[in-house]
Amino acid sequence: YDFAGGADHAALLRSFRTTGFQATSFAQAVAEIHRMIAAKLEPLSEEERGRAGLGGLRPPSGCTIFLGFTSNLISSGVRETIRYLVQRNMVAPSPSQ
Repeated sequence: YDFAGGADHAALLRSFRTTGFQATSFAQAVAEIHRMIAAKLEPLSEEERGRAGLGGLRPPSGCTIFLGFTSNLISSGVRETIRYLVQRNMVAPSPSQ
């Protein structure tokens, strides 16, 4: 990424694909998240809607995204990120709650 052209966050993240091992892995994770979001937004067929009738807070979609984390993430500063996701209904509480 050439920083001389100013801050272009999208271009910076795209450059991670070829920057190094960790950056490449991060770029692959971002691409997978984009693929999951696209699948989630795609409408289901009638048959898929019938099979997806499991109940829950959200309408059925083509992708279920689970969030799992260990307790040490709460004390490591990621707590606010998790709170943000929960408050905006981007993840759901487990069925046992």
